[in-house]
Amino acid sequence: ESVVELLGLPIPAASTNAQMKGLKPIYMDAINDIRGRSSGGRCMEILRASSHDEPDAAITLLYFLEFPHLVRACRGDVSGIGKCKVNEAYDFADIADAIAKDSSIIPWCRRAIASPDEHHSLVLASSISLIDSLARPSAP
Repeated sequence: ESVVELLGLPIPAASTNAQMKGLKPIYMDAINDIRGRSSGGRCMEILRASSHDEPDAAITLLYFLEFPHLVRACRGDVSGIGKCKVNEAYDFADIADAIAKDSSIIPWCRRAIASPDEHHSLVLASSISLIDSLARPSAP
């Protein structure tokens, strides 16, 4: 099973605003958890606890955090490469921006990439993917 199937998330190119609206409380809880503690709360505990032998929780969390950015990138893709199936404005920039501007998650990803021997290759790939998705052009 893929991470998308495990999480029950729609495919980014087919994700509707109604689906995103249903996910918003979960994202707000995660963002508040990360912001609410100096150590980053449960989300950062998951990332810190990831190991070479048990990377699944970290990989899943990183994809979950990347998902709003993937939807945003699909909606803003004018090339057609993203094959977006939804013709709606992206109404969840607040979630995507909060994740992008977080002072814990993205720096953790950068540190993980800088010390590859300490992390499973799939955690590194997920970290790179999250950072890469932040660099993509946004939907208007």
